Amino acid sequence: ASSWQALNDNGILVCLATVNMGYSARGCGVLDIDDMLRKFSQMKAKYTMSQTVFLDIRQDLKQNRTEFTRDLMYLMFLVEQGKIHPKVGEKV
Repeated sequence: ASSWQALNDNGILVCLATVNMGYSARGCGVLDIDDMLRKFSQMKAKYTMSQTVFLDIRQDLKQNRTEFTRDLMYLMFLVEQGKIHPKVGEKV
């Protein structure tokens, strides 16, 4: 079963951006294939999956390290308290 199928009616599917999707070359010397695939995944999540949030952890960390750290610590606190129960679809 997919992560989307495992999602309950009130849940939110959080998709994390991948660092490298395996295509480091540029298509025709112009397009960055990795970037194009990431943007397609974001667009698919935004427009076809209403309960989906797409996060780019590296970008969030780089843009606002303080807020990122605070949010991560709060999420870890909620997990420790048993208030949220994340389902991990897969990890690399």
